[in-house]
Amino acid sequence: NSFAYSLTEELVRATPYPFLHCPDSKAEELAEAIAAHEGMPPDRILPGNGGAELIWLALRALDPRKVLFIGPMFSEYVNACQAFSIPFDILTPSVNSEFDCSPDDLNTLWESDADLVVLCTPNNPAGALYDMSRLLHMLRAPRVLIDSSYREFLHGTDDYESNSPHVYHASARQGVSVLTLHSFTKFFCCPGIRLGYLTGDRNLLARIAALRPSWTISPFAQLMGRLFLDHIEEYRETLS
Repeated sequence: NSFAYSLTEELVRATPYPFLHCPDSKAEELAEAIAAHEGMPPDRILPGNGGAELIWLALRALDPRKVLFIGPMFSEYVNACQAFSIPFDILTPSVNSEFDCSPDDLNTLWESDADLVVLCTPNNPAGALYDMSRLLHMLRAPRVLIDSSYREFLHGTDDYESNSPHVYHASARQGVSVLTLHSFTKFFCCPGIRLGYLTGDRNLLARIAALRPSWTISPFAQLMGRLFLDHIEEYRETLS
């Protein structure tokens, strides 16, 4: 998106790099800005050094007995499972159904013995958009991680609101904990800045944060994240 690229380039060039001090390890100002964007308390937000860091931290903290991925999937999830010796299965719906789950796929989800299910919607790389209310109702795993890195591209459609963390938490079966993963990379055209965040239960996020070394999110990334959110309406105007 050349329009988003131009806006990001303009913001980056106008922002001096804050090199004199270590960054805030908790990224509190950024967490507050993200919380305002998502309409939830800051302690239900965990910023991170891009989606990849948060994927590895989440899988390490959750330490699942077994993971079920709904494919196609971003390879970093499998890389993390292999590094941590976590067994996993991948259920990939048929391309003929545009990767949407068939009744047989839903039955497989229901019968799975995995204690963590991971899916991406809108899907990377297939672009599939799931009926999340139906899908979450068919998941009996106690924990679900939903990769929402491409959600912002739905803005202006009914699917944007139906794919929000609030709806996911309300749609999940009783006792199921839902984490959502978000990335600044795609929508704000800034892969080199490395910035993302998780939403979820505050106690679970605290467990994940406890595994992270200090100062992983640069002061520049924290500053740019707040600037991106300040200018989000301009980015949304480039969606067409």
